[in-house]
Amino acid sequence: MAYVVAPETGRAWAAGFFDGVDSVVIGLKTRTSKEFGTYELKHVHMQIVQVRDGERMLERFKKAVGLTARVRLQEKLDERRRNPIWRLCSQKFEDVQQAMIAMWPYLSETKREAFKKTIAEVTKNYRDRAAMRQAGTRMETA
Repeated sequence: MAYVVAPETGRAWAAGFFDGVDSVVIGLKTRTSKEFGTYELKHVHMQIVQVRDGERMLERFKKAVGLTARVRLQEKLDERRRNPIWRLCSQKFEDVQQAMIAMWPYLSETKREAFKKTIAEVTKNYRDRAAMRQAGTRMETA
């Protein structure tokens, strides 16, 4: 899949927007397979939430960094203000990596470190799973 990103000014805007509202986390899922037993699967999860005119802002962000994730309207309204809540959410490693690459020159040092840590941890988990497959071992987790 080819990602298309915006010119430099669009990516700079996206980085500033992301610095203020981001959420990139590592999630854990427990999986069980006959071949490997029960193990934890780490995945990266990126989510940005906006209220009111959020659809427009999230579509602009998505276009600026070249994401393929969809912007969705949350079914439940903001109970205090009754405004719609919009979400841009992806659990694809490639989307998170793409956003990071597009914004990198413009991100704050704090956000760069958070991205580095997140990508490194998820990549290590992928490598550990690949080593388990190659060795044909089972790894039980508590």
